[in-house]
Amino acid sequence: MNNLAFRLPFSGQRSVAAAFVMALVLILASGARRASAVVALEDGAPHKPSTETATAKAMDAASTEAKALGPAQSIVPVPSQSFAPMLAPPDWEPAPFAGPVMGPAEAGPAGDMPAAPLALSYAVVFDGDAPTSPTAPENVTFAPRQRYRLLVTPNRAVYLYLVKEDAEGRFSMLHPAPGIISSVDRLAPGRPHVVPLNAWYQITSEKGAEKIHIVASANRVEWMEALVEKGVGGTGDSEAIQAALKGARDEAGAIRVEKRASADSSVLTAQGALADRAILVGFIDLRFPVETR
Repeated sequence: MNNLAFRLPFSGQRSVAAAFVMALVLILASGARRASAVVALEDGAPHKPSTETATAKAMDAASTEAKALGPAQSIVPVPSQSFAPMLAPPDWEPAPFAGPVMGPAEAGPAGDMPAAPLALSYAVVFDGDAPTSPTAPENVTFAPRQRYRLLVTPNRAVYLYLVKEDAEGRFSMLHPAPGIISSVDRLAPGRPHVVPLNAWYQITSEKGAEKIHIVASANRVEWMEALVEKGVGGTGDSEAIQAALKGARDEAGAIRVEKRASADSSVLTAQGALADRAILVGFIDLRFPVETR
């Protein structure tokens, strides 16, 4: 302490001394209050402790000491740390924050998602024309004995059955070819398939028009499969083929077929509430030139 006094300037020593005297006064006052409280307990009679006299004496002593030290510099007391009263927790639970849902809504399993309606694009290529120049059958006229192939492109893997109806109303199988193909393979989706692959279809009527009935399904159609297994398909089996075609239409039920034609192809699309049954029954008109007299 003596070393510290020699190092501090004289004014600093007086400031420290004044602070020390004030602390001593507070300690003496606190001791006086405790002593009065003890006396009150020993006497057995409650009375107000007389701290005024002790406090006054301590203040006089501090004043005398301060005068002896002379005028001191102003000391800014450091405020004591104040503590806010502890608040009781609320008696309700705050509601969780309902933020926006980011990203797509939760979807069900992929098997529950409705598939796109079955659609089949088709075009015709004539014998002698370049294979790269197909056209929509609705945009051309056919002539007797003219040979052609079909290009078909399904949007889903399908079994394809083609039935020809000539101008006289006789039915015959085109695909699969009767007596040649004993089973039907599914056509892969998204790419064109040449039908027939190694042969040609031919117009057999001399006048009027012919039709090609199309049955496309994601599953085998029992009515048509029965014809394939028995090798039935010529014009002599017209009634059996017509009955099988009617059975396929009944299986399709209320599924409607929408046809749209463009310059180079046409599209058949299943429509209606039952379109997810993945069966399509439609037809292609092969028109002949209009006869003039």
